[in-house]
Amino acid sequence: MTASEQHGSRPWTLHHGDCLAGLRTLADKSVDVTITDPPYDKHVDAGFATMGKHLPGKVNGRGKQQLVKHASIGIGVMTDAKIRALACQLVRVTKRWINVFCAFEQLSTYQRELERAGGRYVRCGAWEKPDSTPQLSGDRPATWGECFVVAHANASGAMHWNGGGKRGLYKAGVCRGYERSEHPTQKPLSLMLDLVEDFSDPGELVLDPFAGSGTTGVACNQLGRRFLGWELDATYHEIACRRLRGDEAKPRKEQPGLFDGLVNHG
Repeated sequence: MTASEQHGSRPWTLHHGDCLAGLRTLADKSVDVTITDPPYDKHVDAGFATMGKHLPGKVNGRGKQQLVKHASIGIGVMTDAKIRALACQLVRVTKRWINVFCAFEQLSTYQRELERAGGRYVRCGAWEKPDSTPQLSGDRPATWGECFVVAHANASGAMHWNGGGKRGLYKAGVCRGYERSEHPTQKPLSLMLDLVEDFSDPGELVLDPFAGSGTTGVACNQLGRRFLGWELDATYHEIACRRLRGDEAKPRKEQPGLFDGLVNHG
């Protein structure tokens, strides 16, 4: 199933299905920029997925929370073979920047495979989480954030981005409250807005083959970029489509509008 809509000059298309099969159908250099967040490695997948489940009672004026450990995040893992196949397609279909979130331990694999496919590894970008979970055991440093590969589809030649000389360090709090969807690894909209604005130009086509809850596409809609994506999971595909259509801001039976229930005494 494919969802596709036109929002003025900002069209978006989100396919439901396997992205590698879908990418093979695209023509060479048919997208301008890729910004994506695939699953990570098995080490990350087997770790903690922390959910804020409110419990009765108050702690420091706030509701208690229960930390829930899962055997798996539930979105799969990226093996070396999958990274190789993905890198080959991304270099082929992308004209300029290729940004891929990954586990720190996967950086060298992405570098090797992107360069083998004819691309150029530029450096490691960083997402710092000021409000990330501390190391609850207290016996080691907590994780400060996540990294992403900054690469270019062309092995040589000039590169262009909109960030000037600033560092490739982005600070953004983790998703909380109304912004949070059911997706376990959702990136904050403020982070994706910064990346889309820095690495793409208005009117360009941005690809996200692991669309998840659609945050990259939402950022593209807000910044006047076109968006093309894939999402394998039917539930997350539907969540992404709702967000891309702007339906999350509309009243629903299970989510009333802000002024629903107010009585007009005028």
